[in-house]
Amino acid sequence: MAGKIELYVRDHAPAQRGLIMIDGRNRGEWQVIENQVVAQVDGGPVFQGTIKQVVAQVESALRTAKNPLNLNPD
Repeated sequence: MAGKIELYVRDHAPAQRGLIMIDGRNRGEWQVIENQVVAQVDGGPVFQGTIKQVVAQVESALRTAKNPLNLNPD
């Protein structure tokens, strides 16, 4: 089951980017490219779309992952 997913802003305009936190742990980064959010969690696949779409994609990936709590240990 996916944990609590939060997107934090690290840099504002013009380079909009930030961190992806899952259950309070830094698990990846996101940035805005051509009006789309592009995100990557634990060096895995890249997710792209609106913020809502990206969060849904990350949740789905975490639910179907074989080891969702430790995909790439820190």
